[in-house]
Amino acid sequence: MDRGVRRIVKRRVEQLRPLIPAPWDMNVFLDQLEQARNRPIDLCELHWAPGDSTGAWRAMPDHDVIAYPTNTSPWHQDVIILHEIGHMLPQHAGHCVLTNQRAQQLAPDLKPAAFMHLLTSTTGAAEEQEAEAFARSMITQIEHHRHRRTPRGGLRGRVEAAFG
Repeated sequence: MDRGVRRIVKRRVEQLRPLIPAPWDMNVFLDQLEQARNRPIDLCELHWAPGDSTGAWRAMPDHDVIAYPTNTSPWHQDVIILHEIGHMLPQHAGHCVLTNQRAQQLAPDLKPAAFMHLLTSTTGAAEEQEAEAFARSMITQIEHHRHRRTPRGGLRGRVEAAFG
């Protein structure tokens, strides 16, 4: 991956680090991201079949929609949602690859206007690498945040704070 992309991803993750809740909770993180961006984010749970894309992001006029699979682990759902946020923040464009009929088959309970090609765009290799790097970096930050301890008082607290 290009150094410039790594720098961009690193800077983006650094900006979001204060939004990472402890303990980790994707919904709390998304609430804070919505406030920081002043733009709502709707999550759309869908059942995914083998061979389908695992997630999708779509910018609507007044909010963003992220689709993710219900039939995978919570950790994997977080990775997928973070990957889509990695597309959302830089506003990757993508291009349409599925018909409205196929999108309706994938999400039969949604009105066509609600997902307007939600599950139908694909991005280029460079955009995919950037989104994947973003998701990996965020997961690393979340894991680091999760294992960080609150320092205790006295000598023991100072030793733990200094040496982990």
